[in-house]
Amino acid sequence: MCNDSSTTWDLAISKDSKTCFGSRTNGSISIWDIHNQKLVRDFKAHDNKASCLDISSDGTKLWTGGWDRTVKSWDLRNGHQVVGKHSLSSAAWSLSCSPEDNWLAIGKDSSDAEVFHPTKEDKYQ
Repeated sequence: MCNDSSTTWDLAISKDSKTCFGSRTNGSISIWDIHNQKLVRDFKAHDNKASCLDISSDGTKLWTGGWDRTVKSWDLRNGHQVVGKHSLSSAAWSLSCSPEDNWLAIGKDSSDAEVFHPTKEDKYQ
């Protein structure tokens, strides 16, 4: 389903099971229509490899992490990045948002894990 040589590292399927999201080694996020097996959109999300992603429980937000040491969120209703990004001390390898969408857990290449609240200054390592 991909037309370039970049690798897909992480995948997530939408709550309605119609769309698949993939983080790519070229820094992009690919969005596929599962039923039609077609690429719907491909956009540059990170300056380096996009290594991980997760979808909010309400299906309106996509979280992405990358080797550029950032975590970003994207509004899936309009396709734009939500204002702001979270900077990390090392590259993001994995991430998961909580069922209530009020916490995000990130596994980093420094063997650390970070848990933070996207709208507050609360952060745990």
